[in-house]
Amino acid sequence: MAWRLRIIVLLAATFAVAEVTIPHKPIGTAPPLPLGSPHPPPDYMRDNINNYFGTAPDRGSMTGPILMPLNSSILNEIYSGDIHNRQNTDGFWLSSLGSAGKMPFAPSGYQFFRNVKDFGAVGDGVTDDTAAINRAAATYGLDNLSTLRCAADCGSTTTLGAVVYFPSGTYLISTPIIQYYYTQFVGDPTSKPTIKGSFNFTGIALFDSDFYIPGGNSAEWYINQSNFYRQIRNFVFDMTGMNWTNSDADQGYVPAGIHWQVGQATSITNCDFHMSVSTATQSATAVGIYMENGSGGFVSDLTFVGGNIGFLAGSQQFTANNLQFTSCLTAIKHVWNWGFTWKNIYVLSCYIALDCSEYSGITDQGTGSITVLDSHFNGVPYAITVASRGDEQPNIVLDNLLVENSASVVLVSGGETILPGSTGALYFNSWANGYQYLPDGSGGKATGFVNPAPEKPAALLDGNGAYFTRSKPQYETDNPIVATDHGISNDGTGDQSGAINSLLSGNVGSVIFFPAGVYMVENTVQVPVGSRIVGSGWSQIMATGSYFQDVDNPKVVVQVGNTGDSGILEISDMLFTVKGPTAGAVLMEWNVHEGNQGSAAMWDSHFRVGGASGTNLQLADCPIGATSVNTNCMAASMLMHVTSQASGYFENVWAWTADHDLDNPLNAKASESNEGIPLNVLTDISVYVGRGILIESGGPTWLYGTASEHTQMYQYQLSNASTIYMGHMQTETPYYQPNPNALSPYTAGKFPSDPTFDNCADDLCKTAWALRVLNSTDVFIYSAGFYSFFQNNQLGCTDSEECQLALIETDYTSGLWIYNIFTKGNIQIVSPDGGLPPLLFNSTTKDGYTSEIAAWLALSTGGGDIGSGSGNGSGSGLVTIDPTIWSEPTDSVTIQCYPPCTYVLPPLTLPTNTTFSFPLLTTPLEIGWPTTYSFTYLGTTSTTTGYVSVITTTVITIPAVTTSIIPVFNVPVTNNSTVIFPIPSIVPSPFNITDNTSINGTTHPPNTRTFYPPPWPGTTTPPTTSTPPGGSTSHDTHFPPVTHTDGPPSPTCTHAGGCGHACIGLCIPCWLFCPGDPQLNWWDSNDPNRPKNPSGSPSSECETATYSSCSTSCVYVSPTSSCSSTCRDVIGCDTTGTEISTIYTPAPYWTASFEDWDNFVDTDTAEAWSVAISVLSDLSSEGDFPTTTPTTTTSTTTTTSTHSTPYPTNTDINVGGAYCFTSADGDYVSFTNNDARNVITTMCNGDHVLQPGNDYGFVEALMESGYNVYVSIAWAADQTGCGDEADFAVGSSGYLNNQECLSAWSTDFYCTDEGGSQTTSNGGAYVLKPPNAGGCLLMSLYAHPADSRKRMHVRGGRPAIDAVPTLERNLTGIMW
Repeated sequence: MAWRLRIIVLLAATFAVAEVTIPHKPIGTAPPLPLGSPHPPPDYMRDNINNYFGTAPDRGSMTGPILMPLNSSILNEIYSGDIHNRQNTDGFWLSSLGSAGKMPFAPSGYQFFRNVKDFGAVGDGVTDDTAAINRAAATYGLDNLSTLRCAADCGSTTTLGAVVYFPSGTYLISTPIIQYYYTQFVGDPTSKPTIKGSFNFTGIALFDSDFYIPGGNSAEWYINQSNFYRQIRNFVFDMTGMNWTNSDADQGYVPAGIHWQVGQATSITNCDFHMSVSTATQSATAVGIYMENGSGGFVSDLTFVGGNIGFLAGSQQFTANNLQFTSCLTAIKHVWNWGFTWKNIYVLSCYIALDCSEYSGITDQGTGSITVLDSHFNGVPYAITVASRGDEQPNIVLDNLLVENSASVVLVSGGETILPGSTGALYFNSWANGYQYLPDGSGGKATGFVNPAPEKPAALLDGNGAYFTRSKPQYETDNPIVATDHGISNDGTGDQSGAINSLLSGNVGSVIFFPAGVYMVENTVQVPVGSRIVGSGWSQIMATGSYFQDVDNPKVVVQVGNTGDSGILEISDMLFTVKGPTAGAVLMEWNVHEGNQGSAAMWDSHFRVGGASGTNLQLADCPIGATSVNTNCMAASMLMHVTSQASGYFENVWAWTADHDLDNPLNAKASESNEGIPLNVLTDISVYVGRGILIESGGPTWLYGTASEHTQMYQYQLSNASTIYMGHMQTETPYYQPNPNALSPYTAGKFPSDPTFDNCADDLCKTAWALRVLNSTDVFIYSAGFYSFFQNNQLGCTDSEECQLALIETDYTSGLWIYNIFTKGNIQIVSPDGGLPPLLFNSTTKDGYTSEIAAWLALSTGGGDIGSGSGNGSGSGLVTIDPTIWSEPTDSVTIQCYPPCTYVLPPLTLPTNTTFSFPLLTTPLEIGWPTTYSFTYLGTTSTTTGYVSVITTTVITIPAVTTSIIPVFNVPVTNNSTVIFPIPSIVPSPFNITDNTSINGTTHPPNTRTFYPPPWPGTTTPPTTSTPPGGSTSHDTHFPPVTHTDGPPSPTCTHAGGCGHACIGLCIPCWLFCPGDPQLNWWDSNDPNRPKNPSGSPSSECETATYSSCSTSCVYVSPTSSCSSTCRDVIGCDTTGTEISTIYTPAPYWTASFEDWDNFVDTDTAEAWSVAISVLSDLSSEGDFPTTTPTTTTSTTTTTSTHSTPYPTNTDINVGGAYCFTSADGDYVSFTNNDARNVITTMCNGDHVLQPGNDYGFVEALMESGYNVYVSIAWAADQTGCGDEADFAVGSSGYLNNQECLSAWSTDFYCTDEGGSQTTSNGGAYVLKPPNAGGCLLMSLYAHPADSRKRMHVRGGRPAIDAVPTLERNLTGIMW
């Protein structure tokens, strides 16, 4: 009981706070779990589209809100002076100023602002206020209590909006309060009113946003996907006094706070849900929010205490931020979704945090995807529960999730644990379940920690390391200036731009209140930096007139600041629109950069073009199906432009080009398809807007819960942008396309990086992009729902997912991290320019109704050089060709692209299986093993583990392949016309081989590795083939020649099952001596120095580890600052935390011959041998090896000397001769040409940079039977005439690239006879003086007997490194 009392006290103390604070640091303990156990909600709480389950809550008797008969006593009470006198008694400014608002296109006498106490509500917690509140919400107003607003016979409206205001108090109700279309319910934020359900409450919820029609077979007043423009804020919903169940006629219910079934431009904020907690004798039944369907929306700053379920969530897409659940049996129950973003969620002492085990509706859709971001589970034994149905399972992304006192994080409901939890505090940095496409080119369904984890810029994060958020201000303590008190009209007439500009410029810093209404403007509204603007019921700025009509000269409607401005800028509860024709209008240009984090911000403000009264862009004006564009319906050039020097925080912003007329009563005749798509819509319109949201911001910029829909060229475009957060984001392609397609009516070129669609050959490609990310960096997207449902306003194309070709384009972009993409109606999900393959919507990437991609990280760690400049004359890049070309006559196979491009040709399907048998493959392999060594150092004997390896030549037998699918090599094209002869590319599957266990007479433990065969055909003997008797040799069984011509890519692949794949790794025919990186097969799997991700690797490795991550947060308050550092335990793939810098003092110099293999972290024990090794390696890798001559101790039987031979100096490789080593020079022995090739290949496979001052260079060692072969590169001792030493690179991008490197030591082998043909040599050395590089280098190749103590060659005058025979090993990349 003490815990319960404490919770109630804490909640009571926070009622007046507008933002829920989520703890991002460990709490340590959690209150006891509630008694009982989680149980399902009642059957009616599910997706009820078309009443598939027969359980829709439509068996009650109520036909609408309970209003009670308006007898004389009620009317006298309503019109009594006492009620009018008490309406303004609270201290919040809206209660007195809201009445200045109006709906100028509503019938005469219509009342916009309603105070519930004006309509008879008492708010004393005793009087039943149900009818009074419903009268305030439902009627035309005090002057017309008999006429009701837009209900079932209306469908939707923009003219009959209302704000219903609740002063502080406790309002007892006994049946639901019905929220009509286009309505805001607003409570006093300084003392939140309580909506208290009575014990005998009857109905679906305290507040109901979409009324179920009795006997309607699941029909409701509004189509849920089109149930726009709603808001509920500042309430306490008290269900603790309600019965556990209630019933109306044959319909049973459980207590619920809000029935919320909505679309875009909707929100619930700053509300608390109080429900009875389970007891030993009665399990809780209440549900805080009941949302069984919908399409979009935003909720924030909500608390839930007690109950069976805090939030029952079902919607196409949704965003939630700052939610706290305490003592619920289940915090969140997903009945279905396509995608949902949960940000800043705190679940305390609930059995389940998110139940994702449900499948619902006719389509049997489950949880498509969830993102749980910057959240905290404490005392949650079964955090996230899932279930599988066929190949469908929820995509889950966990990012920066703190877990404590929780046994499991992800588990199958009633089954195994997928991700274990933790008793102590543990942060999960990046974990995913679902399809993942990674930077190495691998893709597939996977479960586990994601590698790489996102690298988040500090500018996007708050002091706790979470993505920054900021709740909408309500200015509780301010006294706003009222716009209509200053000669500004909100009646939809005249030009108000001058008066608005005068008011704003003269009151910078003050809160300016625009009462509800329509503010017509015929020139640009200038919003100066420092402005704080708040509307009511989405006060409208409506542009009209000739100033905005020139399509070739776009003009800004609302200009937010000037270029270079920084500081405070706040806008909330506004709407920006036009009265057509306004073809040149740019509805908003945002120029202000934050002065402090998030100070430039906009909340709950939207863009709407057309589809509403007063716009001249309604059904009668812009009907669908026209054969040509009605230019009077060209309504805006762009919706929103965030310019390059600006930043911004944008929350719950909907940019909508109307697809239907909201004010036409025919909307009441609409219905829904089984998939939840509106049907029988008789109000569709074709309104044209050129562009959606263009973001050029250098950051930091945040977009939470935003959407952009139905614009011609793109919905979102990021161009030269940086440091951007987006989530959730949603788009739809214009319904009218391709009539016309994305090339008209607006012409590309008026704004930066407009898409030209030059690479499109057909209308399937010439469709609006959902998202373009161009020349941008550090972009983080968490949940993106991009949809294309229509072609020429007709449904049907989603059946084959062929409404349009592509939705997401990238070009020259790096640091792009996209999590939980879900799409519909498209062929390609992500279409990168520049050679990366598109990600296709197919049976693998589909999960339920939509595609579902948990992570697309192809450009996360690079990509700034990957692009094609599509549409700018720089070539078509990667072009995937449709398999229909193989069914064409042989002499007519023609394909086209703009060179340079690379064709990805489709595979050929043979009529029968063919078996391919491959020749033996001879290849060098590294084979190694761990060995324990003992050393005596400073009188102390230490033991450590090293790694020893040799290079052996191995003959590989490759298993035969039987297949009827013959892939084709990609074909790069640089000419405008050419004939292509396709070459098959048969790649045998990887298989395991066991290394030789006997090396030089010593037996070592067996080791198994995966071998990846090269492709056939190659440069040597091809495999033999066998075909069934009577096999055909016609066009059906071989590749015909293909003619390339210049033009837009065609025919591009629209058959996801038959497309080819872009090459990764070996992309040209080869069998032996394949170019490129051979590391994939060459490296021994136990070698600690092997690259973690060799090129061509089929997947990114992830070794899960727990590590400490530290961060420093500084607060600057001029002229002083304070900083604090915090550390936390993180589990994930990336084990590199933020560390405080440390100065290492290296141990005295010693003759290192191998690298320590153990993972020591104790940097305080400087004397330990293992740490000395670790420090030496760290400093060497940074080029910081000590430059003073180490002390060398010699015995009476050993002497040291410096080689003083004048080596020949050459100006390039293979030019001149070398000094030839002989046995007279000291223990040099003969070695073979093959030995030289192997050790040089090892050197050249790596990437090395020899830095100035490095006295030891790079050395590779090869151990053979009885002798060791060495190749080295180091600075020459004599640098006379060589210039200053500068970084000298060897490898893929060096002066000696990988291929040239292989020849760099041939002079050493052949010595004075560069053209020699000998097969053995004692080696040699020469000085290389490159003409365009600083410093001279000593290039050495030689061998010593295995028992030799001869030292390796280093800069003259320095002690050399002993070649200790028992310590020889491959030393790729280690500086000596």
